[in-house]
Amino acid sequence: MTQYEVITRAVRRRLAGGAGWERQKNKVGIVDISLNVGQGDIPVGADFRAFPADFIAAVGELCDGLGRRHPQLRMEPGRRLHSTLLTLWHDPAAPPPGQGEALCRETARLVRPHNGFDFRFDRLLLTANGSLILVGDSAQVVSLRERVYREVKIAGALHKNIVHITLGRLVVDAPGTDMARLFTDIGENRGRVALPPIAACAAKFVVGGDTFATRYDVGQTDRLNALLAG
Repeated sequence: MTQYEVITRAVRRRLAGGAGWERQKNKVGIVDISLNVGQGDIPVGADFRAFPADFIAAVGELCDGLGRRHPQLRMEPGRRLHSTLLTLWHDPAAPPPGQGEALCRETARLVRPHNGFDFRFDRLLLTANGSLILVGDSAQVVSLRERVYREVKIAGALHKNIVHITLGRLVVDAPGTDMARLFTDIGENRGRVALPPIAACAAKFVVGGDTFATRYDVGQTDRLNALLAG
């Protein structure tokens, strides 16, 4: 069973119950160390390493239409759109002294040879927790994850098996009928969408402080990204 089928089946089960959906709540006060692409509002030195402008414009048009039809969702601004390639640490407590940097140093060694990542995002999905995500493929990301999970001691619970971008979240409690309407809307043509490809997108470490990716530590982010330069 593909990840698309797993996610879709979970949503169908939830919708079948007919109950309302609770809004998502942002968890703050966490320490999240991730390797991301996109997230153009977070500079690395003078380099923002953002998604290409044509991709952001196409996604923005898609999100504008969905947001108007389904106001229970809050769409992410283009500058915050990102795909998390790897999560190295995610916990209310900071990693022990030196551990976060060690994880990033070992990961950076495996990232540097890739010289950017190519993506094709082409499918919309609703998840069972009320997120609207854009799912894609990247052979380079799959290869990187395989090596990192084999060679770097990252907690198994943080391992990822899909490539995606969160486009929006359920931010108000919504009746099941509204969510069923959303599910039907994005499910046309099996959720397929036509978007520009992304080529040679550079990754960056981001030290975040909440689950909605709205807070980050500038100093720590810059310090860890120096490791990618070798």
